[in-house]
Amino acid sequence: MQEKKHPSWRQITIGTLAGINLMMLALIAGKESIAIEESVPSLAKTPEHTAERVEYGMEWVKTTTVPAYDPPAMSKGAGHWVVEQYREMEYHYDMNGRLLFKRPTNQSSYMRYFKPQ
Repeated sequence: MQEKKHPSWRQITIGTLAGINLMMLALIAGKESIAIEESVPSLAKTPEHTAERVEYGMEWVKTTTVPAYDPPAMSKGAGHWVVEQYREMEYHYDMNGRLLFKRPTNQSSYMRYFKPQ
């Protein structure tokens, strides 16, 4: 039975260095042989001309009052919970600060607080 002969570390190192050198030469030759086209002036408006400012803010949606029950007696009269719902809105303004449009996002928030009687 014959043993497989594995390459030595010296052969692996020489092969790796030769491959790296060939790749570097190919990159240098490619840089010189490929012509890069010059940029063409564009007629599109730059962002400075179409400056649109976007801001986000919370907007009140509704307030709900929920009666609170006294746990031992389970009767009304302890006060009530006030639940306020807010929705995040996306505001778009033009260069002069005028509101172009607003649209709701998927974010909403609830604020709950207790009001005793």
